Amino acid sequence: MHVFICRRVYKPEVQLWLPRFPSSIATNTNKQFLIDDYKVKVYDPIDTFLYYFGLPADQDESSGSIKAVATDRKDDMYVLVNDKKGKIYSSYIYVFNKEASLKNTFLVEPDFWAETVILRDNRLLIPGRFCPSEQTPSARLDDPYVVVRKRDGVHIGEFATPGISGTEIRDITADDNGNIMVLDDCSCVYVFADITTKDGDDEPSPFYY
Repeated sequence: MHVFICRRVYKPEVQLWLPRFPSSIATNTNKQFLIDDYKVKVYDPIDTFLYYFGLPADQDESSGSIKAVATDRKDDMYVLVNDKKGKIYSSYIYVFNKEASLKNTFLVEPDFWAETVILRDNRLLIPGRFCPSEQTPSARLDDPYVVVRKRDGVHIGEFATPGISGTEIRDITADDNGNIMVLDDCSCVYVFADITTKDGDDEPSPFYY
């Protein structure tokens, strides 16, 4: 039996009071905080608001909403945007440099509704669900999926969490060995080993905890 004893309590030095409930937070190499709050708002470590930026002018912000933000070691920012037009669900990644200038935009996956995005090494891990459409096979609608892309948008692959149909992904992370850990809302953790075959295709293989 493991016994965990609280040895120390850290009180937050900074409290950021925001007008809504942001769903994502990230930091950059300057120790600044990035929070999605309709726009992406940037604060310094002592709660000073620095600047904000949003989607390009040609993006209809009434239908597209910022869902999450992630950063890399060069302080490039990866902004996940969900967009619904009629019955068509789409998720995009907008890539901005550290000056908040747009570098690239790419579709996560057709008919896919993403929950968040995290960055590990050169890979973007994007959990979500495929949405019903004429182009989506019915087998893809049962389980949540994780789409894996490189930072430049190149598709690596996707995989389903083989749990009980109807479960949702609560969180996702990865280690330095290429293993991807997925937590669902049934308190199950799935560990996917990133196995590369001889033809170069990635085939994540699940282990269960």
